[in-house]
Amino acid sequence: MQTVREQVRELQRTAGPGEAVSQYTLALCNLHGHGLEQNDVEAVRLLHLLAEQGLACAQTRLGICHRDSQGVLRDDAEAAKWFRRAAEQGQASGLHEFAMCNLHGEGVAQDEVEAVRSFHLVAGQGDKNSLYSLGICYNRGEGCEQDFAEAARWWQLAAEQGH
Repeated sequence: MQTVREQVRELQRTAGPGEAVSQYTLALCNLHGHGLEQNDVEAVRLLHLLAEQGLACAQTRLGICHRDSQGVLRDDAEAAKWFRRAAEQGQASGLHEFAMCNLHGEGVAQDEVEAVRSFHLVAGQGDKNSLYSLGICYNRGEGCEQDFAEAARWWQLAAEQGH
């Protein structure tokens, strides 16, 4: 049985151009230090290449790196750009993250109504984070009428999904 380090070496050897899944996996290994020394800058480089090629999961992860200053300086507008691109492809986590940008006005003009609309779309796919976020929005009256019973309903659904 191969060690994680051996598996990553094999991945490095085989993750060439056109091998998006292997390259994405290698980017995550760099980002988290799995099987090799953590290298956020290399992870972001790989993620950027894949994001430019249209890989939605790489677009979302690159947005997170920009939002969280991981391997790059914090840039909310750049984060929102990548979240939007992933969302446009229907990727649930990208749409959730873009909704968060809209809710808080991070990198885009604040639009709480649009955020709630997006949360509803992703919640319909069972996304526990969007279910929970809807609970917060209804509890606070952000982008919707304040409704404590509706907030509790969304929180219950989120809890049922493991949030």
